[in-house]
Amino acid sequence: MIRRIIKYSFRFLPTFFSLLIAVLLFNACDDTDGGDVPDELQKGEGLIPAVIGNRWIYSDSLWMSDSLYYANFDTVEIIDTLMRGNQTWWQTKGMIPGLWGELYIRNDSIYGADYFFDTRLTHLWFIPPSETLISYYVDFEDTGGWIRTVVMQPEPITVPAGTFDSCGVYTDTTVHIEHIIAPGVGIIRRSVIRSRSRWIITLIDYELVLD
Repeated sequence: MIRRIIKYSFRFLPTFFSLLIAVLLFNACDDTDGGDVPDELQKGEGLIPAVIGNRWIYSDSLWMSDSLYYANFDTVEIIDTLMRGNQTWWQTKGMIPGLWGELYIRNDSIYGADYFFDTRLTHLWFIPPSETLISYYVDFEDTGGWIRTVVMQPEPITVPAGTFDSCGVYTDTTVHIEHIIAPGVGIIRRSVIRSRSRWIITLIDYELVLD
């Protein structure tokens, strides 16, 4: 009996040590530094205005094979701030499309956070748009990350909440996701288009508190 226990214990040792090493590596990562943003990207008018009380209302619909699967209305509001190291993070009630419940702004760029096991990780999500196409890397643990492009749309873009100029169009070709941001207003549209499904989130109303 003892020999059988020892035999099966040795069988699982490689898996145990692999998991242990992975946890140690992730805990060693710096989860408060989103990385430096290149100088040419340190411009813009503020992509998502972060003030407590700012509120956005979105229509959220999923289509499966041209049939409406569900439709909802989602309200997102900035409700508080919290300090992580020397960074001020903004907490939201509800989820800003494409982000989690917290965001951090630096050099007019938007950072989000998520958790991998017990490790909190910070990711660069959105940079200010430019008239020329810019590519940058979005790091995400589930998929290993992907390349995102952004360019300023020369024509106004209309959604139910209004018509907006100088919008940034963010395209993730690998995962078929597009975000449209009106600087100074926030995300006005997010779409995930797959072969048999369409997930569309669109801004229908918003209220911005004067800072």
